[in-house]
Amino acid sequence: MPTPAIAIRKLIEGQIIFTVDGQRIKANPRMVVNITPNVLDRFKNEITETTKLIIVLLQAGMEQIFVEVGLEIPNNSVKSKPMDNEQKQTFANWHLYMA
Repeated sequence: MPTPAIAIRKLIEGQIIFTVDGQRIKANPRMVVNITPNVLDRFKNEITETTKLIIVLLQAGMEQIFVEVGLEIPNNSVKSKPMDNEQKQTFANWHLYMA
């Protein structure tokens, strides 16, 4: 049964076959697969090589945190500012903690 969570999977090494909502996706290194909430997915290593994969799961609705504390940055060359106390408190309210 699908879960109400956002899943992000990044393949670091090897090859993985993802099946997302019935669609088969062959992933190679550095490929990122984003899976939206309530979508059935699975993955399998169908080769004999070792595979390394990073999996990040976020509770559904968590994208709202970017609206609440995110700062718009004009381009990737601009370094973002450290979070202020209000932003840190917002993260704490979401039960997220930044070091």
